Amino acid sequence: MKKALVFILLLAVCSCSKPKSMHGKNPQDINGFLNFNTYKPIAVEYELEQLGDGNLGPSDYKLEAVLYYDEATFIKLRDEYANTVHTTQDKSSKYFNFIWLPKAVKNELAKSPKAYTSHSGVILSSNPNCTLWFLKNEVLVYYFTM
Repeated sequence: MKKALVFILLLAVCSCSKPKSMHGKNPQDINGFLNFNTYKPIAVEYELEQLGDGNLGPSDYKLEAVLYYDEATFIKLRDEYANTVHTTQDKSSKYFNFIWLPKAVKNELAKSPKAYTSHSGVILSSNPNCTLWFLKNEVLVYYFTM
């Protein structure tokens, strides 16, 4: 009986942990999630949320990011995606309309072609739950772990 009570108490404490959020512009903070070795952005802006405290179980993460590229690097990245076979669940532009997005990026996203499809993050991440949306010299990233 005591073991069951301790287990229930432990479960309640674990489920009450609050997510930790961080908003930033330092690419080094998200370098462990995304690989910038080949296609290094000139700037980033992101919202990183850690779900769980990491003490009693795994911590899951949700990352929303805007990667800003110079035109030459962006074209190379976009062309590599065009030549790479990858699968992803198609997502609409609404999926990438993050609450914190800068107004200029929101406006550009709103003007995106409606027939446009999202891309797997296969080149920037080995995580299958990484999805990209290309704008003009920017890449929107939605990444999560389970």
